[in-house]
Amino acid sequence: MQPDLVIPARWGFLFILASLTSGLAGCGGGGSTAPAPPLVITAPAQSSLDQGQAAELMQHLEGEGRPWISLIESDSARLELAGEDPATNAVLAKLPSPSFSSTEQIPTQFSRFQYLQSAISAQRDPGRYLLWGRRPVAVLTGQASYGLKSHWTCIGCEAGGVPLNGVATGGLTLDFDQLGGELSLTGGGMAIDASVDLEKSYIFHEGRNVTLSFGGELIPLDQASITGSLFGPGGEEAGFLYGLIGGDLTVSGAAIGTR
Repeated sequence: MQPDLVIPARWGFLFILASLTSGLAGCGGGGSTAPAPPLVITAPAQSSLDQGQAAELMQHLEGEGRPWISLIESDSARLELAGEDPATNAVLAKLPSPSFSSTEQIPTQFSRFQYLQSAISAQRDPGRYLLWGRRPVAVLTGQASYGLKSHWTCIGCEAGGVPLNGVATGGLTLDFDQLGGELSLTGGGMAIDASVDLEKSYIFHEGRNVTLSFGGELIPLDQASITGSLFGPGGEEAGFLYGLIGGDLTVSGAAIGTR
């Protein structure tokens, strides 16, 4: 007598599954059904700031938002970097490394700024301000106010071209529904008041009204630049760089604050 053929349960399942698949492929009135297109999964685009020296800066911060780095020159108030510039790592490679224990740094969770002093004469190169952080991931509504701390440099405020450095405090108020706001900074004889325009991406820039005063005197401005962003998952922090030129004065600096 021939022995009974015993089919393992797993094989039997595969046989049944294959039969069903074959039967389904022949359905549809005698016609053939085109095979479904392959499923394509696209990974989120990686920011150029997630590598190199930019990534090294970010590793000291909390949060999962997109990285944002900006840099301004003190002598010309020229913005070298603003946000996610593809040239960020190349520019950072030419700068001295920020000191994370420096007193020029305001300690926060999701953002920081640093005054990078030049290794040569301060008169020849008065340094730069670097601001970096991780941007919000939540949708923000209503209004928010931030207390600000700032460091600034003025070229032309002192005789002989010697840079004058100072500190300031102030506030920033933003309206997420109206996409606007106001900021003010005062300290060391310097005062800035400005309206700001807010983008839906929570990046903000100077508005129409920007004023600079020094020693109680209003300085007519030839150029005014303010660029910043909110930081932290829910916009818990805000930071910006500013560069103002009026007559013989050039004022630049960085400000950062929390709700």
